[in-house]
Amino acid sequence: MGDSLELTVGPGTVVWPLDHWNGDVFVFEPFSENAALGSVSQATFDGSTLEIELLDEHGLGTFTRAAG
Repeated sequence: MGDSLELTVGPGTVVWPLDHWNGDVFVFEPFSENAALGSVSQATFDGSTLEIELLDEHGLGTFTRAAG
């Protein structure tokens, strides 16, 4: 808790701490068989939308908050 952000991806519940990069852009270090050690990806917040670069190779990394 506190003043940090984390990106949680399931169903295996992978948690990546987000580090502020610039403006509304945050970076994280993915760790998997598909990401070489030292790889960095970004998460960009734009209003009610979040784009996760790592997941967007096939257009599946953009998420929009539903009106609640």
